[in-house]
Amino acid sequence: MKHLFSTVICSLILIGSLVAQDAGITIGDSNGTTNGTIKYNSTSGFQGLHLGNWMPFTGANTSASPWTVSGSNIYFDGPGTVGIGGLSDGPALQVNGVITANMPGSSTGAVSFSSPIGLPGVIFRSNDNSSRADIRFATSGLHLGAHGAVTPPNTSLVLANNGRVGIGTTTPIQKLHVNGTFRSNTIFVDPQNSTSEGGEVVLYGAGSNNDYHIDNFDGGVRFFHSGGVAMEITDNYKIKLGPVTSTPGNFRLYVATGILTERVKIATMATADWADYVFDEDYKLKSLHEVKSFVQKNKHLPNIPSAQEIEKSGYELQKMDAKLLEKIEELYLLTIQLDEEKQQIEANNIKLQQENELLKTTQQNILTRLSKLEHTH
Repeated sequence: MKHLFSTVICSLILIGSLVAQDAGITIGDSNGTTNGTIKYNSTSGFQGLHLGNWMPFTGANTSASPWTVSGSNIYFDGPGTVGIGGLSDGPALQVNGVITANMPGSSTGAVSFSSPIGLPGVIFRSNDNSSRADIRFATSGLHLGAHGAVTPPNTSLVLANNGRVGIGTTTPIQKLHVNGTFRSNTIFVDPQNSTSEGGEVVLYGAGSNNDYHIDNFDGGVRFFHSGGVAMEITDNYKIKLGPVTSTPGNFRLYVATGILTERVKIATMATADWADYVFDEDYKLKSLHEVKSFVQKNKHLPNIPSAQEIEKSGYELQKMDAKLLEKIEELYLLTIQLDEEKQQIEANNIKLQQENELLKTTQQNILTRLSKLEHTH
């Protein structure tokens, strides 16, 4: 009973100290000069904590604290900084450590940023504040950029709300839009929705110039625009230039309308592909009479394709050059034969002339002798 009475008396004394003017609760020294004193003033109300110096929560005097209590919320309205985990050396709020933010009733972190001017976001600064990078939110999407400490941000990457990604542009018009030059070791382009057309790259023309397309067509590579196909490399390694509709023969290059060039060099596979065989000793050279008979019957030279054959199948330049050289070499051989025959005829003519002169001299001698005999008798 005595113990209970003492407890009640102490409680009444404590309540009186809480409501009395300038009353307080001291945890530590009773003189209120050390940390741990909570003070109440009957005029100003609940003043605040004593943290070495008084830090009142509210008050009208000049030493009023910037802290304001409103319901269950506490605001810091005055100048100064707040440090968590260490003193703040500049920013309004400095946290030395890790911040974990969880949504109510969930373990998912969430941090919300907003700004009455400009774009809300997060700023990353260098130690000397000479450069910074931004993650900003705009109505078009999420913007990522880097810039100096004073200059406005240069957007480097945009994740647009329409699912497009822009690099160097804030208004991407394709799924990936790069405004500038990019470099890559390998680029993969998936096929289009077609059984014949594979991946396609479009090269846009400046002004009224054509837009060129490069695609995988039937297993080959095709270069084309609205006017038609400019070049195609087929899956069997044949190259077509211009509107080539067919690729007859086992050739690698097909050109429509023609080729203009300053030089063409052709190599043969073997010496037998050239026409030097005409000069072999066992080569059967047709006589002019035989050539004449062949031409009269076939209307073209021997071993030369006719006009109908050329129209139907064309000809190989190297082989045709060899055939034409064959005819030239045959002409030279015939010319050499004719020259030899001519020389022989000329030699025979000289001999006949000499014999004729000898006959004339002999005839004259005979006539002279006959004349002398007549005069003798």
